[in-house]
Amino acid sequence: MALDSPLPTVPVPLLPQETDGQLDLQLALQSVYDLYHYEADIDYTLPPPLPLPNGQAEWSDKLLRESGVR
Repeated sequence: MALDSPLPTVPVPLLPQETDGQLDLQLALQSVYDLYHYEADIDYTLPPPLPLPNGQAEWSDKLLRESGVR
């Protein structure tokens, strides 16, 4: 998945007679990140531990600079 695209909403199977639920993965990730204050645990001034592919490093650096954390 590309970092510059939101995570999808995926179907969650329920009982056979029920319509699948929907799980917004982007909202779930953002909620956990906010709830547990991961921004305090991650040093965004450092490069990521693994290299980012195909322009993602530039996109990430630009986003972090615009957000004021780099």
